[in-house]
Amino acid sequence: MSYRRPTSNFNSNAFGGEHMLMQQNDDHVDLMSAKVNALKEISLQIGDEVHFQNRMLNSMEDDFEKSGNTLAGTMKRLGAIAKSPNGFWMCWLIAFVVLVLVYIVFVHRRL
Repeated sequence: MSYRRPTSNFNSNAFGGEHMLMQQNDDHVDLMSAKVNALKEISLQIGDEVHFQNRMLNSMEDDFEKSGNTLAGTMKRLGAIAKSPNGFWMCWLIAFVVLVLVYIVFVHRRL
């Protein structure tokens, strides 16, 4: 028995199969590349949103600090008024005015 070499058809079929596998690999690489690029874009957008939210939070922190300082100053002034001889009645008058203003705001919101 003698050994016979494969015919040229076999070689061309093997090369065609290899070519088809390489083409499929290239297609998968292109698909993966597109997905990686999409994930990159999403991560960049998330990063931009995080930076924007941090700026907003810092701005809010500054606003709350200013409001806290203003409220602290107001409380000191009210304390000084309360210690004065007519301060007790003045505090009641201020509380009444604040309550009336709050009532007016709520009534206007419902209309």
